[in-house]
Amino acid sequence: MILPHEWSRDLQNLHIVRSVHGTTAIEGNPLSESDVERQLLGASRNRRRDEVHRQTENAARAFRWVESEFSAARRIRLDDILTVHRLLTEESDEHDNAPGRLRESGHNVTVGSADLGGVHRAPPGGTVVRSLAESFINFLNGNAFQRENAAVRALVAHFYFVTLHPFGNGNGRTARCLEAALLYQGQYNTYGFYSLSNYFYRNREAYIRYLQEARTTHRYDLTEFLRFGLRGFREELERINVYIRNRTHRLQYRDMIRRCSEKRIGKRRRLLNEREAKVLHCILDVTTPSDPFSDAGATEATLDGIFPMLKLFYRGKSTRTIARELTRLEELGFIESETEGVGRIVVRFDAIAQY
Repeated sequence: MILPHEWSRDLQNLHIVRSVHGTTAIEGNPLSESDVERQLLGASRNRRRDEVHRQTENAARAFRWVESEFSAARRIRLDDILTVHRLLTEESDEHDNAPGRLRESGHNVTVGSADLGGVHRAPPGGTVVRSLAESFINFLNGNAFQRENAAVRALVAHFYFVTLHPFGNGNGRTARCLEAALLYQGQYNTYGFYSLSNYFYRNREAYIRYLQEARTTHRYDLTEFLRFGLRGFREELERINVYIRNRTHRLQYRDMIRRCSEKRIGKRRRLLNEREAKVLHCILDVTTPSDPFSDAGATEATLDGIFPMLKLFYRGKSTRTIARELTRLEELGFIESETEGVGRIVVRFDAIAQY
């Protein structure tokens, strides 16, 4: 599908926000997704510069850098890894860590925990970790690896990078940026920025366990980790379909309202009068899901929730008129309502096919 520019832009911004939130939340950043969105999209008036907020801004910078550098396929360089790590960690994660520099000799690390798959001792710092990092880059660019599916390449690279653990801090975030770069390199960027960070965050314990068990229980057989990651990749792609479906249905529903407002069913009457059309637009507005990737294309409205707007449309009219026209909209199949309790109202998108 060819998407309108506005949709592509919105989808891209949503992906960046979700990726930034996911990759930093995995590491313990307490900001919610809505906090990250306000910060990154400039809605926050007083921009804070504490470590928590710098982490999210740094992650956004790193993802944007990946987006610009890998919009066209190219080879991965060690300098790319160092740049991503510097962007991610400078002015925020510098304790026991040098942004953009591999671990020095004597700087050794152990990761993992016994209750989440086991403990892993990374290779020693200095010449050993540099030599392995260079071998890792050669592996990524090798012909045999390049013949693999791009999503598989991204996940394999992710695993071996966090196993190498070449930096003092920020290794997981760097691995997730590298994963995104390889997806971009494989041309998985048609409808925005792809990253599995949000999926990994939603399944954080399983994510850590699959990584650790691939090293311990499965002795570097990556099958289970790849299956886990590919399920997440499929889930992210399905969310794109849901996003496009939801926006398309809403656009088509508004166009249907226009058509029905123009359709004459008598000399002095149209299928929808002007007031009824406004009511349907109002209901559509207030039932927009907070999560644009939600399987539910609309949330429920309530009579109490829309009554202040109905009073504007029906100024000088009785509540009987309001009830009569809402009943008519339901009988025509535009909405579904329930008068019991709070009086829920649901948009019926299947009306698009009817009218």
